[in-house]
Amino acid sequence: MEDLCRRIDAGVALSLNIRESTAVQAVLEVASRHGIVRSLWLCHTDRSVLADIREADRDVTLVHSTRIERIDEGPERMAADLSGMAVHAVKLPEQDWTAGLVALFRRFGLRCLGCDAQHPRQVDRLIALRLDGIYGGHVDRLTDGLARRRSGS
Repeated sequence: MEDLCRRIDAGVALSLNIRESTAVQAVLEVASRHGIVRSLWLCHTDRSVLADIREADRDVTLVHSTRIERIDEGPERMAADLSGMAVHAVKLPEQDWTAGLVALFRRFGLRCLGCDAQHPRQVDRLIALRLDGIYGGHVDRLTDGLARRRSGS
């Protein structure tokens, strides 16, 4: 983390999937030392962990990573809860996103992030839905998708 923080500019967004909640304090300390807390996006699947992170730091951007089938209370109730917790975004796999979900989450002030976009058709679909961010394992496919969108093809 130290090496990464030395290599990036403070204005570059850095998204980290937090697997171990015990790592959060160390991550926040390193980010603070390098002045990148406001550029840091921490993603977690557990809302209670996100709540703990929010208590520890008011400036970090929080992302709830989930899947539609894991939302027991329904997307609208979850969106209201996340908004009330000062969570900034929802990250769902590409196949879970619909235009209706984008509209719903945005109504609650949440950004919409898509993940697992590995193929051009998936990238193009998420771009067409106007998501705020897309995660994928192939940078070239992501940038090609943006170029196609800009050129109108």
